[in-house]
Amino acid sequence: LDRHPEHLVEIFASWEGYGRSARDFHLQGVGIEVKTTRGSRSRHRVQGVRQVEIGHGRPGHPESALYLVSIGIDAPEEGAGGHEWTLPGVVDSILLRAEAAIASPDEYRSLAARFLEQVRTYGSAFGEGYDHHEMRNHVLFGTRFRTAFVRAYDMGDPAITVLRGSDLVAFGMVDPQSVEYAVDLPEYVQGDVNPVAGMTAATTTIAGRAWG
Repeated sequence: LDRHPEHLVEIFASWEGYGRSARDFHLQGVGIEVKTTRGSRSRHRVQGVRQVEIGHGRPGHPESALYLVSIGIDAPEEGAGGHEWTLPGVVDSILLRAEAAIASPDEYRSLAARFLEQVRTYGSAFGEGYDHHEMRNHVLFGTRFRTAFVRAYDMGDPAITVLRGSDLVAFGMVDPQSVEYAVDLPEYVQGDVNPVAGMTAATTTIAGRAWG
């Protein structure tokens, strides 16, 4: 959103909320899966091999690239400084960017309502989810975090050796999408090329693949 405000509406449309799309984000043929961890390693659960192989994007939208973006978060240390954030603060900052970039108040209200409803769906399978209007001042959501690392893995790289659908072809009685497992991706696959480290570098690389 910071680097490509001219694509703001498209960026919002690339995300459909929890459980409503095969990808967390899908931008111009580039699929993006986002995984978070409280640990120091990029160790994540994979729900079906489609999460780690190219070609399972939105119906009617061919997928040419896939990035697994691994984000480490932790609690900030007292007096350590650096950028800290809360969930309500992140949501507010996204809405402010949208309001500043969209000239039509009606268009902004429509986009904001859709976005907040998508945010609300997270956690709803285990309760009521996060309603930004009603819960932004709840003590629970005042918990502060910091981003410990960001690593964007190009899953089209043959050096990334994870279980894929082609590995399960010989097992005709197994539904490949039912197979769940954990990946433990190394900090370095190919130097500083894969993964791309840091939020700025990751978003710049992904945007470059999407829009050239």
